[in-house]
Amino acid sequence: IDTSRYLRRNLRYNKQKHNTVAEEIRLAAEYIQLANVISAVPLEFTVNCPKELEDCLIPNLILQPLGENSVKHGIPPTMEDTFHIQLSVSRDDSGALILTIADNGVGYRQAIITELEMLQKDENFQPRSTGFGTAGVIRRLALQYGDAYRFQIHNHENGGAVTTISIPKS
Repeated sequence: IDTSRYLRRNLRYNKQKHNTVAEEIRLAAEYIQLANVISAVPLEFTVNCPKELEDCLIPNLILQPLGENSVKHGIPPTMEDTFHIQLSVSRDDSGALILTIADNGVGYRQAIITELEMLQKDENFQPRSTGFGTAGVIRRLALQYGDAYRFQIHNHENGGAVTTISIPKS
């Protein structure tokens, strides 16, 4: 039932150009809930989003691929503890919307980080180490916001990855 609900909602929003932060959070949460059913490691998804930012419009289906990548690339084969994914939404001093997804996994291979950085500099670059999800997010952000958006991905010194998107105030 949860899978059907997720797929129907995902397909409905797939035709839209924008979605509210609240709906994007719901889609990411539903994906992670489904992944938790098949994961050998318990997954925990926490959200820190002020109420006043829930109605902000962002490109649709932008958070779910980042949550998916956390699960796909972050869970180590021998992890015994809970895998934590945290989503934070805020505004910076310029009014830009900041979306941050952090996890406590193994982080990204440097080849993936390098390719994502190259993709931001050259929209025609074809990544070899990364799949369609994050590359698609970057390409859609570039199409919508030109040079005004920011996409950063890095690994924590103590493990885990952090992905931060900055979307200009509209």
